[in-house]
Amino acid sequence: MRAFALALASLTALTLATGPAQAATSGGEGEAGSKDEPQGNVEEPQAEAPEAKGAKAKSKADDEHAHEGDEVEGDPHEALVAAKKKKKKKKSKKRKAKAPKRPPGAEECDFVTPLHFHEVAAGEHLGLIAGQYGVRSQDIIALNPKLAKNPSHIRVGQKLAVCPEIPPREHVEIEHVVAKGQTFGQIAASYELSVDELLALQDGAVTDPNRIRVGQRLRVAYEGEIVRGFEPEPPQPGRLLHGRKLPERDSYYIKRPHNVWGTPRTIRLITQVVAAYERRANGGPQLRIGDISKQHGGPMQGHLSHQEGVDIDVGVVLKGKLADRKHFSGATEKNIDLQRTWILIEEFLATGEVRYIFLDYKFQKQLYEYAKSQGVSEQKLDEYFQYPRGIGRNHGIIRHWRGHVNHLHVRFKG
Repeated sequence: MRAFALALASLTALTLATGPAQAATSGGEGEAGSKDEPQGNVEEPQAEAPEAKGAKAKSKADDEHAHEGDEVEGDPHEALVAAKKKKKKKKSKKRKAKAPKRPPGAEECDFVTPLHFHEVAAGEHLGLIAGQYGVRSQDIIALNPKLAKNPSHIRVGQKLAVCPEIPPREHVEIEHVVAKGQTFGQIAASYELSVDELLALQDGAVTDPNRIRVGQRLRVAYEGEIVRGFEPEPPQPGRLLHGRKLPERDSYYIKRPHNVWGTPRTIRLITQVVAAYERRANGGPQLRIGDISKQHGGPMQGHLSHQEGVDIDVGVVLKGKLADRKHFSGATEKNIDLQRTWILIEEFLATGEVRYIFLDYKFQKQLYEYAKSQGVSEQKLDEYFQYPRGIGRNHGIIRHWRGHVNHLHVRFKG
């Protein structure tokens, strides 16, 4: 759809960095040290899922605890894993220039990613900037202490240090000429912008998005290529050291007890979230806990992630006839329990230790509207959700990925 929009646009393209990608000595879907869903976050949707590398035939224990109809996760690194290896070329006598090395991770970013500097643009607020890089507002404030007194006081042109979970991309600006039959919302969607984002770019030239005319020129800004030096690295096998097993509780059902090993920190955070959820949920069905990791980590049947004890699958909370279903299937817009599912997500977010949550886009829309009705601010909604920017735009903590209709995939920081 973007290609169609660009064809209509009168291009005065200006490619700017979203702030100089300065690698100050210093990725996501990724964990510090987690390679299967990268530090930086491969967000290119969505190749057909090959079987995970190293995954062995289903074990007897898997057969005992698996349920027919369970959904199979897609994974952000499928495209990398599925990519065919290039044939080796004959060695040339001539020396070729070496490809530039990825800048080292910054100390401020726990050596996971280089430090990036974002230049504030018109219409941006801190929550929106945080969402752009898949981080939290408090993460940006921690790197820019002067913001602590008044986080809402940022100015156009100001440069903010960020440790991006989502790789920074080049900033591209064009001029779009409105064609016959186009609406403001359609134009925004074609560039994977929200209506509010496109409206902010007009600097007051458009006051009513329902009243635009054919031939009118609109300023459009969108994301281009990944900034050099922040390209995600291919996934590598992981492992789990000193793992702890999630204890059994009446409040949740564990689908495969042999696959709920995590880091001590992960297990502590999960039990903390479950306890907080129970206090707020006022009853309801058991939570459904899927895989975390095997006892010693490493490749797991049906996943490319879940190798280092920092990922957990949790079923969305259902209501009605399927509320007590044990496996991950059957969720629809009509039977998802929005109140309890949002409570669960809020408690994960409240830990401050979540890198991302995968959830199908159609449920994002419902939860976004529900959260808004409960008084969650626009700044926080922009920080949390990919919606309403479209499936193709990587934004926020809660993001779409194929195979996450019936459950949340939560990744914690390492």
